[in-house]
Amino acid sequence: MDSHQQLANLLKALGEYNRLSLVYRLCGCATPQTAMCLCECCSVDSSVASRHLKVLADEGIVRVEKKGRERIYSLNRHEVAARLRALADEIEGPLALKNVSESVSETGEATLTDSEAAGVAESAPGSRAVAGR
Repeated sequence: MDSHQQLANLLKALGEYNRLSLVYRLCGCATPQTAMCLCECCSVDSSVASRHLKVLADEGIVRVEKKGRERIYSLNRHEVAARLRALADEIEGPLALKNVSESVSETGEATLTDSEAAGVAESAPGSRAVAGR
């Protein structure tokens, strides 16, 4: 399977509201959780949560550890972050840099749109970005 298909499968698995809710819940867990503990986050019963967790496990988003009849789930943080970061890097790749350099004004100052300025402000805690400067 090529990398584009793998990424599509990852995004498809994350694209369902209940599955994404489960991932968010696992983001806040320091220890592995059972489906029963996780089902509270998306208002479904444990069997439905288990089906969603199976999809997430099949895509490598969560790890499953079997303990007797119980399955315990943990987020595969590094793998998921790496795959999503690769997509973000592709989005922000050389063409994105080219577009930024083309938007430099005649005075030599880069001009940010309001949304770009907001992104800068979010990525630099404690600093304030001013749109249009």
